[in-house]
Amino acid sequence: MGDQYHEVTNENSSGYSEETAATTADRQYSLTVADAVSARDARVAESAWRRVHWLTPLLQVWQALVIIVVVVLTQSLNNVIMLIKNLRENVPGHPGILLLVITVPLAMLALLIIYLYFAWRATSWIVTATDVQYRRGIFFKKHRKIPLDRVQSVDVYRPLAARIFGLGALRVESAGGQGSRVEIQFLANKYLDRARREVVARIAGRTLPNEHSPQQRGQGLAGTALFAEDDYHLDQDEYEVYRVSPGRLIASVLLTSQTVWLLLMALIVAVGAIVLFIMADLTVQGLVAGSIIPTIISIGIIPLMILSYAWSRFNSGFNFSANITHDGIRVTSGLLALKSQTLPPGRIHAIRFIQPLLWRPFGWWQAEVTLAGHGVETSGDQKKQAADNLLLPVGTLEQAKIILDMAIRDLGINEDAEREKLLQEAFDGTNSDSEAVGFFTAIAKKAQILDPFARTRRAFAATDTVLIYRDGWLRRKVTLAPHERAQSVTTSAGPLQRHLGLAGVRLDLVPGTATMKVPHLDAQVAAQLASDELAASKVRSKVEPNAQWAQRMLQTLRPIDQ
Repeated sequence: MGDQYHEVTNENSSGYSEETAATTADRQYSLTVADAVSARDARVAESAWRRVHWLTPLLQVWQALVIIVVVVLTQSLNNVIMLIKNLRENVPGHPGILLLVITVPLAMLALLIIYLYFAWRATSWIVTATDVQYRRGIFFKKHRKIPLDRVQSVDVYRPLAARIFGLGALRVESAGGQGSRVEIQFLANKYLDRARREVVARIAGRTLPNEHSPQQRGQGLAGTALFAEDDYHLDQDEYEVYRVSPGRLIASVLLTSQTVWLLLMALIVAVGAIVLFIMADLTVQGLVAGSIIPTIISIGIIPLMILSYAWSRFNSGFNFSANITHDGIRVTSGLLALKSQTLPPGRIHAIRFIQPLLWRPFGWWQAEVTLAGHGVETSGDQKKQAADNLLLPVGTLEQAKIILDMAIRDLGINEDAEREKLLQEAFDGTNSDSEAVGFFTAIAKKAQILDPFARTRRAFAATDTVLIYRDGWLRRKVTLAPHERAQSVTTSAGPLQRHLGLAGVRLDLVPGTATMKVPHLDAQVAAQLASDELAASKVRSKVEPNAQWAQRMLQTLRPIDQ
């Protein structure tokens, strides 16, 4: 396998100049079977396609196989026992029965092996100078292609079953709608990171380590100045900024409102079950008539809900770390299934910080981002999308500020003292009279009937580069979005809001977990904010290449001890 990788890589390097000359007009997110045999694809030699690991088909269907075996055994266990009993009694006189019993399972196993083999032979992938291609299928062929100039992120994912065999998947995600992701399953770990580096190098237009042909560096493909390389190099491939400790992660999971409410519900149901048990007739008929059994079942379901929620948070945030790399923010996490994803800072459209009430005494915050083109594949699963866009599961205020520096280059304030004051008002400020001359503008006082409690914190601030909105009476939130990320600006007001002279302003960003909406402003203030945001959204700042971003971060930041 290793020799094959080297041979294929060298073989590809000889054809890069030919692929670079191809036009971009015929690039598509996916190809039909007819497109797969087009003249342009025919120029890619069949030997240049790379095989996935031979265990890939088995790892893709093992769960279905286990379910089938379990169902068959549970549904036909008595029949199997009777068959074994009859064989013991009748086999000496009927050897054909024993032969049939042995032949049928072996034939089924042989068919399965044949299917897995041809499925493996039909699965392959290739990285050219212009795109990433992936094809699979025995009877129904699928051939997908993502142009490199549309790639948003290149991630590595290692589910538990694949980790056992030292394998992982390569996820290449592009800007687009449903089905904009190509996931190459599965590659050996020693080739997985090399494949990821190759895709990123292709995007940046960098010369690969095994290529000897001269190439111009630092330009990349058309429209990919974000990935362009300069003369700066990290002393090491990754520079760790922070890592979340398991103890803090466990405490943060237990100190969430969801966990507290579920525990209270479990306590109420348990007390109710005890009361019903005492009042009911302690007989079988009495237990059924008194609805004790359904109550006991419900008591068992609620702890399972608590454990499921807590486990999901713990598993996704375990061993969470953020690293500075040439390609952006490298995030790794996971206990059973390891996930490693790279978030290009230039693709971050908004960032939101969240502080639950029970986290406030410890000064902990959570950070999640809206990334262009990322998470669209899982838009129907909000929990999974939130996990994919999580940048800090739990951390201190200092770590939250580091995340902010990593995500947003310029807050529009040059002086350090003024910048610190702005962040202090954003994270901890309230709409008190002492802050009337601060950076933030509170929502209208006549909105008190709509926001009797939240109005003490709801406010916005607009600098030269970003819009900041703070919210939350019990669960604090701080959302920041650069003006230039707004796709459009919407002003809305319901009947009651119009009667009170109020309106809300929303920045329409790319789909994601962090949204920007400022509600219940005075109508005139809302109109002025919408006008200012619309004008500011037309101003485009210069794209900061990832290498320059890494240099800036290393010059200004230091790792924070847990």
